[in-house]
Amino acid sequence: MLSIFITPAILAFGISSATAAPLNTTVQGLYRQCKSPDSVFLCEAYIAGVGDILKAYGAGGAKVVAICGEPSYAEMVQAFVNWADVNPNEWGKDRLFGVVGALTNNWRCQ
Repeated sequence: MLSIFITPAILAFGISSATAAPLNTTVQGLYRQCKSPDSVFLCEAYIAGVGDILKAYGAGGAKVVAICGEPSYAEMVQAFVNWADVNPNEWGKDRLFGVVGALTNNWRCQ
């Protein structure tokens, strides 16, 4: 019964699955978000989240997949963009692979 009221409300606000833009979860998709003024915030948010988790792993002693140091979010985004620029053969892989690769290459724990 509740769905009778929710569905029209969702459609009225344009939040239907038919109109939602597909989320591109590849390295290339994230790279494009990072380069687009309209979606750079999605890029920054995703990379910041992954970076914070990797920092926590480093602080907790799990150095295998972790980063150390205190890179800013802007530095992490630039590291990913630089990594993607020189690794176009990896663009079809999951964006998490690219972000972890970029961040651990730049701030690997010793």
